[in-house]
Amino acid sequence: MSNKCVPKRALGQSCGLGRECTSGHCANGVCCSSACTEACHACHLPGTEGTCTPTPVGADFRGECPADPAASCQRVGGCNGAGACRLHPLGTTCGAATCSGTTEQGPATCNGLGTCGPSWIRLCGAYACGASSCLTSCTGAAGCASGSNCLGSGCVPAAGAAIVDDFADTDASKNRLNGPVIAESATISQVAGEAKFVWTAGAGGAALSEAFRSNGCEVELGAYKKLRFSLRASAASKRVSVYFTIGNGACVKESNNRLTIITVGTAPAVHEVDLTTALRSRVMNIRWQPQTDDATEYFLDDVTLVP
Repeated sequence: MSNKCVPKRALGQSCGLGRECTSGHCANGVCCSSACTEACHACHLPGTEGTCTPTPVGADFRGECPADPAASCQRVGGCNGAGACRLHPLGTTCGAATCSGTTEQGPATCNGLGTCGPSWIRLCGAYACGASSCLTSCTGAAGCASGSNCLGSGCVPAAGAAIVDDFADTDASKNRLNGPVIAESATISQVAGEAKFVWTAGAGGAALSEAFRSNGCEVELGAYKKLRFSLRASAASKRVSVYFTIGNGACVKESNNRLTIITVGTAPAVHEVDLTTALRSRVMNIRWQPQTDDATEYFLDDVTLVP
């Protein structure tokens, strides 16, 4: 075999070594205008043979962009068409929802730039965290944030008064704590933002009760020192007993503990009952019971517990 000189090859022509090309560079099997060592670039793409050009979306001629797990938010496999590896797109789930202390974080998602972070963050307010989200009800102090008390099935700030019922809605059957409002031997209705109850001449005396929990079970009221409410009647000088109904710890009534007896007139009046000497554990409801059974109408409003 005799050696002979041959012309060097032009850009885009096939090659095996750089010395075969006028440019001195052989890349992807063709003579190239540069060494074309940049990530996700190629010199043999149809229409641009001989020019180092970004690799099309999804292609990966050199095996530079293997797929990484979604949790990493890194490479999803293939090039991005702009000279880099494709990344897991914006919104890809990369972690579970979490809740710690009183802060809930939504499921973590990729930001499209290679970073994983919470999709959103919210504070639980008066509630504590559950397993992975803010609690929305409570059965005891553990379900509430520091500085809040569990009242009924809801957490309320310990520093402020807790409204049991203000009769501002149109549902006379439940209160602000979602506890049932129960009329015994009486009818109840809401009139101009007050609860009206009147004896129905049935067996037993008329009474109205405001339960603290939707299931009627007990709550602890040790954080509250006063019970405040407005009460008036359609007749003057009517006497009404006010009770706490106490449970046995298993959602069963144990006793009615009378807190006080008040005298009610025809004009609205705010009554405040001292609770400091009352039994405030295992309380199921507040109960108002007129001492006479007659056609007198009673109007209750703004039932509030005060620290």
